[in-house]
Amino acid sequence: MTRRRLAIKPSCIHEIATFPADRAALLWGKVDALVSDPLPDGKVKKKLKGADGVYCIRVTDHRVFYRLGEDWISLLGIRRRAESTYDGDALRRLAKLRAKHVPGGSVFESRLRALSLDRLTDAWLLEEFEWIIEGRGLTSLAEYQSAARPGRGLPLNERARAAVWELYEAFAANAGERYPALRREALKLLAEDPRPVRYDYVVVDEAQDLSPVSLALMAEVCKSAEGLFFAADNKQSLYSRNYTWNSAHPRLQFRGRRRCFRATTAQPARSIAQRFQCSWSRRRTS
Repeated sequence: MTRRRLAIKPSCIHEIATFPADRAALLWGKVDALVSDPLPDGKVKKKLKGADGVYCIRVTDHRVFYRLGEDWISLLGIRRRAESTYDGDALRRLAKLRAKHVPGGSVFESRLRALSLDRLTDAWLLEEFEWIIEGRGLTSLAEYQSAARPGRGLPLNERARAAVWELYEAFAANAGERYPALRREALKLLAEDPRPVRYDYVVVDEAQDLSPVSLALMAEVCKSAEGLFFAADNKQSLYSRNYTWNSAHPRLQFRGRRRCFRATTAQPARSIAQRFQCSWSRRRTS
């Protein structure tokens, strides 16, 4: 069996370094097995529903996400199940809710909404909740009806959005503390604080993997737009999303200030560090 070339995203390298030491050997054993045979088996290795070309493999209570090609495999990230967008507990709660959920409206309307939901998987719906509704800070059906949803791959008409929103409200009412909701609350508290603590510089790596609320939170904790540095590569997005930066926060106006670094050496990082050092020196002497 042909062994594939292995690539690892920089953010994943950090996650490997912080992986529990007592399970590191098991992790590398799984990775070695993936290099030889990364195809899903429906048990330990699975293709994620609602994610374009993303697979995962179980390693104890963690999930390793990856993509694959004819002669390569790329490790994208490692998440504990409770921290993952594809949280098993959340999926189980949603599945249980859907089993007894009856959409509102007349008998006819309720049936039509139910049919709209039937074509959507639990994983896809959970992504819609976390990325579009919570990720964009939507607070009403009217906002959701008018919200753009680039990158989702499945258009939703007005009735379908009403059905999804109704299901989301039922799910959120009994979901407890979840990271997307906590990030939204943190952004709200920061925006309302009359004397907030902010930082001179905020550096974000792998920014393409963050939801709009997460991006807005990073922009909001910085004192000014000049102190923001976002490194992103949309071609390597873990969740295959599309969005415009300024739709997440007015400070994220990157037109005319983008720079592309493609070298495989340390020169790009060294150049960036020198830019920050010069900027910091100017600020201290001004």
